[in-house]
Amino acid sequence: MQRMTRKLLAAATIAAVLAAGTPASALAQTAPGLGSSQPNTPDVTANPQFHVYRWNMNGVTYVQVNDIVGNPVLAFGAAGNGQVLVLPVGNPASVTVVAPAANASTAGATVYKTATLVVTQTASGFAVSNAGVAPQTQVQAAACQDPGECTGAPAAATH
Repeated sequence: MQRMTRKLLAAATIAAVLAAGTPASALAQTAPGLGSSQPNTPDVTANPQFHVYRWNMNGVTYVQVNDIVGNPVLAFGAAGNGQVLVLPVGNPASVTVVAPAANASTAGATVYKTATLVVTQTASGFAVSNAGVAPQTQVQAAACQDPGECTGAPAAATH
């Protein structure tokens, strides 16, 4: 319960910052390099035409997508409750937040994908979906290939 409260508080904080019109540079204080052409975090892209950078802070995952030459094209924050907040980086108007099922059927190239987040390049821009917190099981924890998504202890098996 406390974990969900922190995630909701973090999502509310992002919404308040965006509503106040604070530039992305204010968020960059908590996500070093957010909005820059070469953020200080590893490139986790699924597509060689893009560079994708991710930060996890206070229960919120921040993702930035840059084009092949390093220009930021989009950034968003995603909370574990399925919330996605597009940040004012790159061209936010080209980003559409869609339901996970809709993104699964979206025609386009996958730019970034985890167990819960998917970014797809479409003919009109980008589609972003967030399925929320993936169920944590012992099998998933053992098979996890993405250290950024492999946090917390596995849930105990129930009978």
